[in-house]
Amino acid sequence: EYDRFDREEDANRDNASFDAINDSTAVLALRTCTSGLKYGITNPNRNWLISGIFGVQRDELSYSSKLWLESINEIIMLMYSRSNLYRALSPWYREFLGFGTGAAYVCDDAESWMRIHNFAPGEYCLDTGPDGRVNACYRDFRYTVAQMVDEFGLDNVSRQTRKLYEKENYSQWVSVTHAIEPRNRPIDGLDEFVSPAMKFRSVYFERGVGPNPNNTSQESEAN
Repeated sequence: EYDRFDREEDANRDNASFDAINDSTAVLALRTCTSGLKYGITNPNRNWLISGIFGVQRDELSYSSKLWLESINEIIMLMYSRSNLYRALSPWYREFLGFGTGAAYVCDDAESWMRIHNFAPGEYCLDTGPDGRVNACYRDFRYTVAQMVDEFGLDNVSRQTRKLYEKENYSQWVSVTHAIEPRNRPIDGLDEFVSPAMKFRSVYFERGVGPNPNNTSQESEAN
């Protein structure tokens, strides 16, 4: 196992054991293929992205249009290099190869423009629409009290978490659920906090505590 999420005492501990594996061929093959995908497709040492205009061949573009696309390409690659994208790609490729799918959450970051959070296998579930495409993701994870306050603010956490913070129990674990889903499934008392222009809502809530009258939702736009 690469990830531990079922038992709270294993949180943030690098105690994965491979003692029960008698033949490491599959593990070595997984590592080799993961490395091959990362450096073969998304090599951080070269420009692996080519920007274009949908439905337009590159030789049909004017010289100024090509220059504009190249400048956009440079900005995107710079953003990737400043973020944690290349660190996040390795576990994503590994989980895609080992489990058949992988999931990660991309959010804004004040210092590096974007921040990617990998979801561990087993801590999230996916839902699909009538067309069979994934349109929702639900994730169970844990934050410390300090992380909760840093991420959402003291006014947007539960009374229980606020009391723990005031008592300086910063390392106490808090169980959190993150739901990303279409807004065509209305929820009373929540949708008024989400802009009508948003097709999806992204909501965090603490499990096992009562509702917070403050707004703890985060809005996200469909891509």
